[in-house]
Amino acid sequence: MIPVQNDNGRWEKEGIRYRFKNDEEISFENVKAAKVAYALANGYTEIFENDLNRAKRNTLAKLKESAKSDLYGGLELASGFILPTDIETRQAITDAKVELDEDPAYVLEDWQKPDGTFIDITPVQITLAYNKIRLHTKAIRLKLRTLAVQVLAATTIEDVQNIVW
Repeated sequence: MIPVQNDNGRWEKEGIRYRFKNDEEISFENVKAAKVAYALANGYTEIFENDLNRAKRNTLAKLKESAKSDLYGGLELASGFILPTDIETRQAITDAKVELDEDPAYVLEDWQKPDGTFIDITPVQITLAYNKIRLHTKAIRLKLRTLAVQVLAATTIEDVQNIVW
């Protein structure tokens, strides 16, 4: 085992928290017991995280995953067109908006739709898509921030579990 300093580590020695890296290729079934044996033989103390902190950490992780899913899940425009909101699309629309700011007649040519067909995106459509994506991203970040503050302020496990995306 190799001790790795880690603020969230499960083991502590001389006031520093650690986790252990399995460098001996111990099987998954046996690694937990091997880590415990190594820790106890080498003077480490196990840190027992209380259930409330564990619930908070788990809930924050779930909220982040939900936010990511919504962020990348796409937007339906008024026309019924589904605008993807994955990283590449957001960057392409942002780049197109920068081009449009420099050249008001700029058209994003040969945009491939999810069905494989190609379209040209007009300046009005670029601006609409850019604004929709920007507001979508901002709303998700604000929601995540608001819920994270609620999680951190919660005083019971039940309160934490009631905070959902």
